[in-house]
Amino acid sequence: MQYTEEVTVPIGKTYITTVLSNPYYISGILGHVTLLKVYDKVKNNYFPPSEVKEADNKFLSALVLQDEKGKVIVYQGEFIGPNVLPNYIEYYLKTDDEKIEIKLNFQLKERTDGTKINIGCEFIQRKGFFDFFSKNYGKFDEHLVKGHIIPFINSSLTKFIVMRKIYDETLELNEALIKLRELPKTTGVIMIKSDSLDFTGYFNYNGMIGSELKYNNKLYNNAEALAELFKVRNEKVKMVIYEVPIHDIRLTFS
Repeated sequence: MQYTEEVTVPIGKTYITTVLSNPYYISGILGHVTLLKVYDKVKNNYFPPSEVKEADNKFLSALVLQDEKGKVIVYQGEFIGPNVLPNYIEYYLKTDDEKIEIKLNFQLKERTDGTKINIGCEFIQRKGFFDFFSKNYGKFDEHLVKGHIIPFINSSLTKFIVMRKIYDETLELNEALIKLRELPKTTGVIMIKSDSLDFTGYFNYNGMIGSELKYNNKLYNNAEALAELFKVRNEKVKMVIYEVPIHDIRLTFS
């Protein structure tokens, strides 16, 4: 029976699919799986990626585990994936001795506030395996999901987003407000800061899609944030604009 968890992130489904359908990313996220060689359909064997003519989604892999005494145990096997279906991505690992199997899947659902990811993992252990291993890794599927995958999704996933600074100036607030009306035709983040205010806005090709203003110990969101920003007395501010090249990024403010 598989272990499941759900998490929602403020990023569009297209980008998340790109990350989660990369087997090298997934092996790194799991922490316990190393991809050693790629299966070549032409040569019918495993080779280093540089020597492969036609790659299959099968890999010679190593499953790395640790017992209660700290001894590292490595099992050779085959890692298969991704198998990508609409809104669904799955992977499979089986050791050469056929005593361990790991089944991993991601179900993605687009939402107004981003993407909901349902993570399913099943760790199958055949009878006859070492007793101490059974005791230590009885909930290994839960460990992979809660100990590796969810922390990556909640924190590190957004770091794959490459932000490029396209504007950085100190100017009068009224000049910055003029630039707000002349946003570049791209997707990104704009920040306006001074000693008294802190404004962050998110925009795409159609204009501003979300904003937040901290001013006079109060927090304003979206249209209210913009309205209050235009009421602020003119002062020197720091204005920085970043391009974030992800067209389907989703950001909402309560």
